[in-house]
Amino acid sequence: KGIYCKIAQLYFLFCSLTLKDKQNERGYEHVKYFYEVIQSDDGIPVKAFVHSINTIELHWHDQIEILLVLQGSVHVRERTKSYLLKENDLILFNSNEIHNTSRTDEDNMLLALQISPEYCAACCPGFKRMVFDCKSFLARENDRERFDEIRRFMTRIVWELNKKKKGYQLTVGSEINLLAAYLINHFDCHITEDKNTAGKQRDIARLRRTCG
Repeated sequence: KGIYCKIAQLYFLFCSLTLKDKQNERGYEHVKYFYEVIQSDDGIPVKAFVHSINTIELHWHDQIEILLVLQGSVHVRERTKSYLLKENDLILFNSNEIHNTSRTDEDNMLLALQISPEYCAACCPGFKRMVFDCKSFLARENDRERFDEIRRFMTRIVWELNKKKKGYQLTVGSEINLLAAYLINHFDCHITEDKNTAGKQRDIARLRRTCG
């Protein structure tokens, strides 16, 4: 069974999918991207890590990802839009949203939080279909507090994951739900139904059955 799991992972992680946008609304016709399998530890609904990047190709995953620039700067592409993120900037990539990051001419250090939307959906049905607009670098000067609160959530989550005190799983889970509630109440969001979601979910389900 292990060999089939490896084959399935290789298929989903390294095969390229080609999109053709007939209406040309996305600004490109042929784009290659891959699905990233993310597995958290100890059943915790979030994965957090600090890393430096050169180039991460266009990809997508189930998890919501919040990226915070700790040092330097990076180029970010979200679907067809490109941004330059500098120190202390953050961006939220929604579940199943195609994106990538690449370095500039200076060194970088990033904090990434990858959050399971299924965990939040257990308390808030419909959360998996919510799409948030959360980009600190596009905010007005008098609108910074919302993003400072997101940074505080990230800091507390990373602290708890690092210390691993007794019952830390409960604390981290609480912080994740509070973060989700804060996003719902303080950031623009809408409910969407991706035309390709059903097909993607079937493929992901097959992968998980193979690896289960």
